[in-house]
Amino acid sequence: MIPLPPRPLDCFREISVKSNTLSMIHIEKNAYSVPVSYASTELTCRVLAERIEVYHGKNLIATHERCMEKGKEILQYDHYLDLLLIRPGAVLYARPLHKAGLPAVYQKFLDKCRNRPGGMKEFVRLLLLHREFDTS
Repeated sequence: MIPLPPRPLDCFREISVKSNTLSMIHIEKNAYSVPVSYASTELTCRVLAERIEVYHGKNLIATHERCMEKGKEILQYDHYLDLLLIRPGAVLYARPLHKAGLPAVYQKFLDKCRNRPGGMKEFVRLLLLHREFDTS
C-alpha cells in the first residue's frame, strides 16, 4: 500500500458549461445563477457532494448549495444587482429578488422607494452594501 497524500484529495466532477443570456448555467437539470458580467460565457463547474462551484479560468465566481431536486432555479440576487443598478425599473419584476426571501424591513424600504424619484436605485444600492458589510 502506498502512503496517503500530504493533503486531502478534492472529490468533484468538473464540467464545462456555457452561461445563457439570463446569467444561468444548467447542471443536472437545475439552473444556477452566475454574475451578470459572465452571461453567455464559457465557464467551468465543479460539482461536489454538497455544493456547486463555478469558475471563469482559475477565478471562483459563484458558489451554490447543490440542489438534489430537478427542475429548480437556484438564484442569488447579488448576481443581478449590477444589472438592476443600470435598469432600476426592473427591480419590481426581478425574479431573483422575489425568490430571495428578504426580511420584511427590506420590503418596507422598497415600498417607500417605489414612489420616490431614484428610489429603485437607492434600494439596489442598499442591497449592494451586503458586498461590503457582513450581515451575520
